[in-house]
Amino acid sequence: MDTKAWKVGELAKSTGLSIRTLHFYEEISLLAPSARTESGHRIYGEKDLLRLQQILSLKQLGLPLENIKLCLDEKKIFPIQIIQAHKKRIEEEKVKVDQLYGLLSRLEKALAAKKKLSMDEVIKTMEAITMYENMYKKYFTKKQLEKLSERRKALGEKKLKAIQAKWPKLIKAVRAEMIRGTHPNNPKALRLARQWKKLANAITKGDIDLSLSFMEMYKKEPKALKKLGIDPKLQDYVGKIMFCLSKKN
Repeated sequence: MDTKAWKVGELAKSTGLSIRTLHFYEEISLLAPSARTESGHRIYGEKDLLRLQQILSLKQLGLPLENIKLCLDEKKIFPIQIIQAHKKRIEEEKVKVDQLYGLLSRLEKALAAKKKLSMDEVIKTMEAITMYENMYKKYFTKKQLEKLSERRKALGEKKLKAIQAKWPKLIKAVRAEMIRGTHPNNPKALRLARQWKKLANAITKGDIDLSLSFMEMYKKEPKALKKLGIDPKLQDYVGKIMFCLSKKN
């Protein structure tokens, strides 16, 4: 066993994850404890912690759990590459945030001093704000946006509205199962997962790249999810039932 060890409660407290999440990762063979005590308590070692860090980094980059498992188990990506990719994403976000913060600060100072505003600064600020508001251009390539446009045209306005009308009811049903504590592998949860996948595929037509871009956008734009009635807990639950569904297929 590794030189240092953590019980499941200690690991949950240290990382901010729930014990339930760690148990779920074990159930889906994503992260298993290195050992157990004589009484059956889980013991996580240093290697387990390194794997957990890789899981969380890849998850924040927008990869679904099944893809993360594949990457780690088949060693399709090395630990240093995960760190580098995560750092790059954080750096990109930091540059954008710092730029907007600086522009807003300069406008704030000018207004506080009752100085005449520089129209160049105002325009730059508006450009930065628009960059944040225009999420689709931020997360989707030009080719992907063209695909989405073509798909919407193919469906037509009537079908699009029908699809949109189904989401609130489905989201409400999934939330109800989450509140009840329904296990992600429960037939009820899997049935809802199939409905969720069907609705999503109606727009993406099963395009994996489009699906990943949507996942990344919603991961990085909680306000967009909130408008749909999805909070982080529900998003996490949906991820779990979708993973269980993928294992059934």
